[in-house]
Amino acid sequence: MEASDSLRARRVDEEVRLLQGWFERVEYDAAGRNWVLVYDVPLPAGFNRPSTHALLLIPAEYPEVPPDGLFVDKGLNLPEHYVQQQSHNNPFGNKSWAWLCAHFDGNSWRPAADVGSGDNLVTLMGLYTTIFHEIRKQGK
Repeated sequence: MEASDSLRARRVDEEVRLLQGWFERVEYDAAGRNWVLVYDVPLPAGFNRPSTHALLLIPAEYPEVPPDGLFVDKGLNLPEHYVQQQSHNNPFGNKSWAWLCAHFDGNSWRPAADVGSGDNLVTLMGLYTTIFHEIRKQGK
């Protein structure tokens, strides 16, 4: 394992521990650190389900590059930026996943050497929670 790979691995391990402080059940790829699965992410009133599972694909360049989009359960009443069929954005469309196109703009993703003081997987899940609430506020 190269030094950059071991730094990425330690970073993902630490961020998963942070996520476990916010969500009851979190699993991840402990071998390659290529994905993180958060179970039962609460959805605000107005959705057709009380919660969804959330799958984050961790890029090789993480943490410099954040995950792009979020995989959530198929069948949610999301009005747009939600790809349920299999495509280049959703390689899991033949399974139970849909891709939600939502991500940080430009240079707004700012991880720090100290995981807790910069952007991380917890702040990313916070962004998605905000997006879910905004969708409902807009009446979509």
